[in-house]
Amino acid sequence: MSSQNKAFLKYLFHENIYLIDDALLVEQVATSQPNLLVEEEDGVVEAADVETKAGAKEPVAMYQSKGKSVLVLYENKEEAEMKAPELAYLQKILGAVKLQWGDVESRNVAQYPVTGEPSNPKIIAFTHAHGMGVVAPYVLKSTGRQQIIMAHDLTTIAASVEYRKQLWAALQQMFL
Repeated sequence: MSSQNKAFLKYLFHENIYLIDDALLVEQVATSQPNLLVEEEDGVVEAADVETKAGAKEPVAMYQSKGKSVLVLYENKEEAEMKAPELAYLQKILGAVKLQWGDVESRNVAQYPVTGEPSNPKIIAFTHAHGMGVVAPYVLKSTGRQQIIMAHDLTTIAASVEYRKQLWAALQQMFL
């Protein structure tokens, strides 16, 4: 900023203004960035800061997509994996639309919340915490390149005939 441009600042602001040299700021930020260690394990990338000035490590976990065409979102706050009865019921549902558990990508939103738009073209969310805005339950929502179905958790669906019928109708629209 030239000295001519700086002169008008005192008329715009009634508080003290401190100008910071941009080159010095960029240099300080560049030298303060920690090195990252990245390990890939089952679709999860864990980045851990190498020793910070305080001497503590701060792990950061991010979800890495496996690139499958169908993403199943669920919520299990106790464990990383889906509960066995829910998994067995989901495998029956997937079999009805000619898919297997290995054909889909699963994601526990309690551990890895959805931040941004997933790359999968078909998404089935068995949770309200799917992070993709407002989606009516059991209604196929088509966005530009994605189809989304939001449903109750699998235990609730298994206990309700009405929810099973609504889910089946939405799955038929998506897959058959």
